[in-house]
Amino acid sequence: MRPFVEKYGHRLTSSGHLSETIPLSLDKEKETLKTDISDGDEFSVMFDGSCRLGEVLAIVLRYIDTRWNIQQRLLKLETLAKSLKSQELAQRLIHCLAVEFSVHPELILCATKDSAAVNEAALNQVKFYFSNLFSITCFNHVIDNAGKKFQFRILDTFIRHWNSMFSQSPAVRLAWKTKTGKVMRTTSATRGIEDLAPALHAHLLEIFDSPEDVADFKLEIADLIDALDGFAQIVQLGAYPNCTALSRERANGNQVIFNQLLERVKSCIKPGFQYYLNKVNIEFYDIMRAFRGARLCCPVQVQGLQPTIESLELLRKFPFLDDDAIINGLGQELPNYLALSDGVQVQTEDDRVKWWARNASTLPKWAAVVRKILLVQPSSGAAERVFSLLNSTFSKGQETALEETVEASIMLKYNSTQRGKAQ
Repeated sequence: MRPFVEKYGHRLTSSGHLSETIPLSLDKEKETLKTDISDGDEFSVMFDGSCRLGEVLAIVLRYIDTRWNIQQRLLKLETLAKSLKSQELAQRLIHCLAVEFSVHPELILCATKDSAAVNEAALNQVKFYFSNLFSITCFNHVIDNAGKKFQFRILDTFIRHWNSMFSQSPAVRLAWKTKTGKVMRTTSATRGIEDLAPALHAHLLEIFDSPEDVADFKLEIADLIDALDGFAQIVQLGAYPNCTALSRERANGNQVIFNQLLERVKSCIKPGFQYYLNKVNIEFYDIMRAFRGARLCCPVQVQGLQPTIESLELLRKFPFLDDDAIINGLGQELPNYLALSDGVQVQTEDDRVKWWARNASTLPKWAAVVRKILLVQPSSGAAERVFSLLNSTFSKGQETALEETVEASIMLKYNSTQRGKAQ
């Protein structure tokens, strides 16, 4: 922050001078943010809360600038005295977007948040104001919650003790810091490895000293491998190749035991699968259909999809595209789009965006829709990165830092990084 305030002629000779200039720095950044977002025509918002260093709310705005650069800006980082209720969160979202940064309500097309009930309730309350809002629950949180519902008797115990033991190892901590540049967090701030390691080692040996536990351990690992393979193939519950082979080997020809083993090990992952399938196939049905329709906007995938006029109806799952004029306009340009995309080979997401930037004047209707869909994010990772930055910048020993100091420091660091990406 020192270079920033000295740039505007404020000399820093003591810590007191810095504290006096923090409000100025924050005001300057907010004015810069208003200039930044004036380059966007429509927006999406990502927000989340964290309790890593007290209760904190982060609000990130996403937009596409006139040069087709995808931009994100941290508009607000607020430390809170307590967790917000849905009405309080709704008020803060409206105040930040509409009052502080004067974003017109019809220009906010999408909001992405985690699966906390308070977030969904808050969005339901702001939809009266942001009429085009498409609410997205972070898919990363859904997958994480599905994984937490897996129920492994031996594997869970093993992983818990294994991680605890190695997080206490000086050699492992050094290797971790060398690899990541960050200090590994340990499970205990007071006890050393000389206290913990023997007990943890004994717990692990208890598993391997029991033939039955070892056999179950192998089955559970196989079950996890099959489960991950199932997720990769859009949750195919019918095939368990590793579990089947190990269960057959352990049953030694006894069909009854084989069926019991296979059923038992499948029950470990079924709660996670059922949670995932319920979310994807029921609760998020319209969202999944919308993302399926979004594939039409990829100049590579559209070659294989070969859409018709009827195929475009799927795009109506995006509330901001549920308009006859928009869909009819896409239909009129569809033959030209298919001709232009024929044989196109682009490898990265950035290359796909650049392709649309080059062809925006030829396909104005499609380009306008692509700019909208690029705002829709299935993950609240942008807000999570704010919390990671907060965690690395302010340690536990700096919990007494002034709220304005925290907000100004993180906003300047996050937004300067985002501005650098577009240069």
